[in-house]
Amino acid sequence: MMGENSSAYTTLADNQLYNQFSPSRRKADLIASTSATSSPNLRKSLNRGFSSPRAQQKPITIFDQIVSWFHSEIDVRKKLASFVCGAAVALSFIVTVSILKLSIWAPFSSVQDSLTWWLYPTSWPVTLFIWLSSVAWTFLIIHQFCTVTQVPRIPITDTYAWAGAALEFVHRLIFVYTAFTVSESSFFEDFAWIAIAFSVAISSALVIFRSDFHLNFSNVQVNSFKTLIDFAKSLPYGSLAETSGVDAAIAYTAAMALTVFGSPLLWGFSAWWLLINIQFHLVLFGVCFAQQFFAKIFMKIVNQIVMKPMKFPFPPPYTVHSPTPDQIRTLPNVIETDDPLLKMFALHDLRTVAWEDEKRRVDVFSLSQPGKHPRNWKAVSMPCTRMLDELCSRMTVSAARLVGYSWDDHDVENEEVPRDALMMPRKMREMTYRGAGQSRQQKTIAPIRSNNTQTVGFLAKITRNLGLGKTERLVISRFDAQQNAYAAEAVYMLVVDSMGEDRFGVVQKDLKDLITLLCKLIAAIDTYERAKASVADKSDVTYLRLVDASLKSCLQRVVTTFGSHLRSLELADEHIRTIKLVCAEEI
Repeated sequence: MMGENSSAYTTLADNQLYNQFSPSRRKADLIASTSATSSPNLRKSLNRGFSSPRAQQKPITIFDQIVSWFHSEIDVRKKLASFVCGAAVALSFIVTVSILKLSIWAPFSSVQDSLTWWLYPTSWPVTLFIWLSSVAWTFLIIHQFCTVTQVPRIPITDTYAWAGAALEFVHRLIFVYTAFTVSESSFFEDFAWIAIAFSVAISSALVIFRSDFHLNFSNVQVNSFKTLIDFAKSLPYGSLAETSGVDAAIAYTAAMALTVFGSPLLWGFSAWWLLINIQFHLVLFGVCFAQQFFAKIFMKIVNQIVMKPMKFPFPPPYTVHSPTPDQIRTLPNVIETDDPLLKMFALHDLRTVAWEDEKRRVDVFSLSQPGKHPRNWKAVSMPCTRMLDELCSRMTVSAARLVGYSWDDHDVENEEVPRDALMMPRKMREMTYRGAGQSRQQKTIAPIRSNNTQTVGFLAKITRNLGLGKTERLVISRFDAQQNAYAAEAVYMLVVDSMGEDRFGVVQKDLKDLITLLCKLIAAIDTYERAKASVADKSDVTYLRLVDASLKSCLQRVVTTFGSHLRSLELADEHIRTIKLVCAEEI
């Protein structure tokens, strides 16, 4: 399965480093190893190696029940999306046959035939066959490629991707063959059919290797006829037509090259008459364009159905001894699961609570009974802050390794070297703090990056666009960037909402720590950007800037809401400078 994971973006040494320097990770690991109610994948038995195979079986927990329920719900949605996409293919089949039936030699009779052919019962079995085969094809594509961790471009070396391209080619070839047969098109014969089949093969490969099968939430949710119209209006038809036209032109050019250079060997020079057949050119390009355009609309439909947001309730303030399945699937439980898709749904729902759902925000700012502890706030804020803290540590380590110095040349246990020197270049640190940590400084620093992307040749650009080149190692994946953006927007919008809705002051107790973490993360991203610029590295930082924009927007909202009240928090000078730079305001 092609998906993004953390190992593809950071080395093992980087993971060990930011695990070591992240207090929240140490705290989370300690809690997970000692708590009896921690997540099952974090609990380990001390004498596990001496237990019997029967004892090694992991018991089914509430987290497993939640994930199983969620997967069953998503499977139903995927089946529904397959049926809808199959119906769209059947509709496009009717339109394709109607267009092929048009003829400039018999305009009146051809128009009548093209408008009424699908009304006869004899044509229904063909349309039904196209619909069912399309349902099977879309179901396999959705299950294999459509994931929340999918990369923007599937590598051309992926075996499953080639199997998907072959499946797409067979499906589209059946579609075209049936359409030509029903319409009694003249292009079903001679070399025209070979050229069209070859263009379909090239176009099928482009559909798999140049399409983005990423699952994400749609901006417009369809729940009525009016929202369906709004969704149809919101689609970027211009950009979809442009990208579809470019990919269709590639397949069209390949088919024309086969006609010019390969037709004399395969069919004879008589095939060159197709070069002056205008109708053949229109059909050839139209088949490729329709295939590419539907591939783009396909993902819009899948995201609209599969990624329909879910609402997860908060637990009641009192203890329930025999909770129902609905009472188990609470937001604090869901947000702690390891399933990537389920966690994305949980973070999106938490963001919705912070931005729109005033009724459920009351539960966030409530206290437990008895005990009067802010359990709901802690349960949803700690996973988010832990995630942001991990990103801060990762950015700090990545910036250090990018410019050529490492944490290894700093003795963490030696108090003679202060924490302010962590981001100081190695030579300057040796001159400033000479003699401190000599045993660590004598170690050879491993090479950080073996190649520089400043000079990229024309051939390298082509191979990179086609997926032939080496995949660039990113600091943060698209999935991690989206998760951190949701986490930041959720937590810090709850901080903003607490100004007027938090009657018990559960958020204000953590306000200083939250603002400190936000400033540290913004400064860490800025440090990485400066380090990247200093070595003239041109790796893609689009997803990192997505997180950076969310963080700065969050800081701006918090500072605007609390204003002069931030003085009482006694923030560090470096964090005050960050606030002044980002918000351009004095506190």
